[in-house]
Amino acid sequence: GRANLQAFAESFPKVTHLSFSDIGVQVQGDLAVGWCAFQMTILGDDGAEVNDTGKQLVAFEKQGDGSWQVTRAMFNSDLPLE
Repeated sequence: GRANLQAFAESFPKVTHLSFSDIGVQVQGDLAVGWCAFQMTILGDDGAEVNDTGKQLVAFEKQGDGSWQVTRAMFNSDLPLE
């Protein structure tokens, strides 16, 4: 829910760089899916910069007023688990 999402965002390491590439969107009726690759730099627990790359997938649903609302979102890092 919203509270869990807020807690996740507040605990996420500081992002010092974020960029996107390979961006795509496919729309079918009132549903859309977007995807991209990302590159970001975060500050690790020790203050050292960590460079990361990964992928993102987002689902949207068209609302009655014509706007699009994100209904699902996920991303994953390409870095191996430590």
